[in-house]
Amino acid sequence: MENVYFEDVHRAEKGYPYINPDTGNLSYVVHFHDEAEIDCVREGETVVVCESGSFEAKQGDICLFMPGELHGFVSRGENNIFVMKAVVTGAEGQEGFLDLSKIRLMKNVITKRDAVYQKLLSYVQDIQTEHAEKKPGFEYAVNALSLSAFVEALRGVGFCAVTTKQSAQIAESMKLLRHAERFVEQNYMRPVSLEEMADYCNFSKYYFSHYFKKVTGVSFFYYLTVYRLERAMGLMKSTNHSMTEISYQCGFGSTRSFNRLFKKHFGVTPTEFRDQ
Repeated sequence: MENVYFEDVHRAEKGYPYINPDTGNLSYVVHFHDEAEIDCVREGETVVVCESGSFEAKQGDICLFMPGELHGFVSRGENNIFVMKAVVTGAEGQEGFLDLSKIRLMKNVITKRDAVYQKLLSYVQDIQTEHAEKKPGFEYAVNALSLSAFVEALRGVGFCAVTTKQSAQIAESMKLLRHAERFVEQNYMRPVSLEEMADYCNFSKYYFSHYFKKVTGVSFFYYLTVYRLERAMGLMKSTNHSMTEISYQCGFGSTRSFNRLFKKHFGVTPTEFRDQ
């Protein structure tokens, strides 16, 4: 989870789209990246956290995010989500292209009640087919389909320019997130208090707790737990350390709490995950 806020993993590379057609129990702290993103909830539901607020996304709903737009997901039980990130704008400074990073859709979650839904669903299905069949040039087809989907969304739900005030608010949110990331990265392996985190950001405990939840959609301790779980998962993949060693190295008070939280978040026990 390094560079959580400017995501440097699961990215489009050299213009090729990133696609994961089967993302289970998606839960991701607020972040941003240069690609536009389209997500489709295949099963279950999730909570979408973005610059305009928090919204429920249920089975069949389609979520769209512009390049550079802050967004995240809070899983609600079992779910399965199609995730696609693609480059949909021209080169920087190239005339004739709409800079999607400077505008925002009026709605991020498109449901069956929206008139544009069926057109967007058709594009998502075509993207899924291109990715599954992987015919020559499918990467370019996916980028083209993605751009068409965003054009339909712009026409269907409307859009607005990012104002100077909004840019300042986004910058302030990103500053808080980077401070939290840096603190957690340096201290996740030991007990951490909310007072410590707030002091690090020069905020009162109450203000930090309220503001962090407003920006990310989750509590600070939820974020800290997810960070620890991701670190533990990395150690299980890269080392032969015992579960007891890993749990304490990642800041969990006991193997019992580690096992319980891991199962709750990922749907399998640590041992089951390692044996996969």
